[in-house]
Amino acid sequence: MDDRGACGCFQCDMVIQRHQYWRLSLSRQQGYLGWCLIILQRHETDAANLTDEEIKELWSIVRSLRRALERLFHPDHFNYAFLGNVVRHVHMHVMPRYQAPREFGGREFVDRHWGWFSIPGAEEAPQALLDDLRAAIQAQLAR
Repeated sequence: MDDRGACGCFQCDMVIQRHQYWRLSLSRQQGYLGWCLIILQRHETDAANLTDEEIKELWSIVRSLRRALERLFHPDHFNYAFLGNVVRHVHMHVMPRYQAPREFGGREFVDRHWGWFSIPGAEEAPQALLDDLRAAIQAQLAR
C-alpha cells in the first residue's frame, strides 16, 4: 500500500496510527529517540488554516503520544514544531528531549543539543531499529 497522502507531497512509510484527519508516523531520523510526525491527511500548507475538528484531533493525538513516549523513555522535555521548510504540507514534529543518554534496541541515543534548539541531523536510523521502535510505540498507544 502506498502511504503517501492524496496530494503525494509527503512520503510517510513509517505509519504508527491513522486517524480521521491525521496520521501519526515515526521519523526515519531518530536524532531524538521517539521523534514522530503528525501529518495532516488533506493537503494544506499553513497550520493557521486548520479546522476546529482537525485541531481537536491533533491535540488528542499529541497527548496520547506524549503519554506513550513518557512510559517508554521518560523524556525530560518535549519540543513541538510546525516547520514546513522542506515539505510544504502541514505536519507537527513531536521531539522528545533528553538531559541524559537513553538506550533502545542496543543503541545509545544522546541529545547533543539538550537545553538548546532541536538540531537533530539528517541521518536515518537502521530499518530494524525503526521497526522495533514503531512497534514499541504502537504497543504503548494501545494501552
